[in-house]
Amino acid sequence: METRFGPLDYYRRSKTAAEKIVRRFGANGLSVTIVRPALILGERDAAMLPGVIAFLRGSSAAFMGNGRNVLPCVYAGDVADLCILAATRPEASGQTYNAVNPEHVTQRDLLTAAAEATGVAPPTRTIPFRVVYALATGMEAAARVRGWNHRPELTRFSANLLGVDYIESAAKAIRDLGWQPLVPMREAVRRSVEYARARRAQPVSS
Repeated sequence: METRFGPLDYYRRSKTAAEKIVRRFGANGLSVTIVRPALILGERDAAMLPGVIAFLRGSSAAFMGNGRNVLPCVYAGDVADLCILAATRPEASGQTYNAVNPEHVTQRDLLTAAAEATGVAPPTRTIPFRVVYALATGMEAAARVRGWNHRPELTRFSANLLGVDYIESAAKAIRDLGWQPLVPMREAVRRSVEYARARRAQPVSS
């Protein structure tokens, strides 16, 4: 099946290229298994949820499109469990598994959960995705002129990540390895926020 990428989706392109390299090693006799994590949430998250929260606090906060596009989310601990299964079960050798919670999560669900967990007002407006993408392009251009001293509120990558349907299935991992993702999106968001708060409250060692 052909893999389709969003505009300038270099992140997923690079991951696909890496998988091709791994498969070449597998074809030469090395036992390899590929695990594809979805949008990872949880403790020590320094990218996904912090980026969402920064977007919610910015002046451009809005639902991208109608906000009902599907986002595949997964808790970091559940991903770790699948990686252990994939590394230790003989039947996993040579296979590829999606690490995603089967829970139905939309962009609206994720942004609302993040807003509630941090006490930020959730978005009240929607902006057509094409307009969002144009705004992201402009913000990146302005940041480039300033020497990237400040990260833009919105980038084309984050617009593609949050504003487009990404439907993935973990049926194979559940069926073949007995993997069971246990932590739903809202709980994963709560744990991520609570961990970040606890880290900020810790005194800096001298």
